[in-house]
Amino acid sequence: DLVLVAVVYAALHWGPVAGMWAGTIGGLVQDGLSGGIVGVGALAKTVAGFGAGVAGAQFIVTRAPARVATVAVVTVLHRLLLTAMQAMVDQRWWDVNAVAMLVETALN
Repeated sequence: DLVLVAVVYAALHWGPVAGMWAGTIGGLVQDGLSGGIVGVGALAKTVAGFGAGVAGAQFIVTRAPARVATVAVVTVLHRLLLTAMQAMVDQRWWDVNAVAMLVETALN
């Protein structure tokens, strides 16, 4: 999810507000192009961007291992939040595929 990586970069570089804006805009564009429910991905990316920005403001994440760990944690939390919101909208619980989540985390 290259959009999520860009959101985390913006959040770590410019702070939580920039992370929220990047998440909102990137999520809306991605939702519009994917053909799914518009707004679910945007909200998940907005929360992820804000969380990454707050973490970047509270902790020292200037070195590569800290940034990689931040992207990994945000990727997992984003996927869980996205799954939960889609379950609320569709009124059925989707399976959380741990292997797919780990693959996505490794690719990000």
